[in-house]
Amino acid sequence: KWGNGASCVLYKDLVLVNAGNTGHAIVALNKSDGKEAWRVADAEFTDSWSTPIIAKVDGHDEMIIDMPGRILAYNPETGQELWWAKSPIEKTVCGSCVYDDGVVYAMGGRAGQAIAIKAGGKGDVSETHTLWQQPLRSGIGTPIVVNGNLYWSSTGTAFCADCKTGEYRF
Repeated sequence: KWGNGASCVLYKDLVLVNAGNTGHAIVALNKSDGKEAWRVADAEFTDSWSTPIIAKVDGHDEMIIDMPGRILAYNPETGQELWWAKSPIEKTVCGSCVYDDGVVYAMGGRAGQAIAIKAGGKGDVSETHTLWQQPLRSGIGTPIVVNGNLYWSSTGTAFCADCKTGEYRF
């Protein structure tokens, strides 16, 4: 397809890589020697150019990444799955998740969908942690969070939505 385009993330002594498009996996490499520290493989890890993010949740770190149809959280030191949630962003994921005040926001996809999920938990948290889903025209960029608002640009236009509801501000 279009090849890999996600950025790597440095976490302690690891380099975290979304290798979904080229290897159907998320991989952690040791910074010192480049050897693989852990790997999470899944045939459905594809069509994601999302860069993993690190979030401090309830006193521990979580590596959070967006894949088509789901958002996943792993222990960044071991690759152990912590939680996951269904996502309305299907087929392709270009933008990365953003995290603010205990909430993960994901936007994008061809249909222009967005979701807010309370971080943390175990297993499938789709029903218990999803705060809202909205049809926001977000394209392929990654949003930013400032003062309770999501901001992003798509097709040459700047947009803003309320972080609490996902509704457009203007």
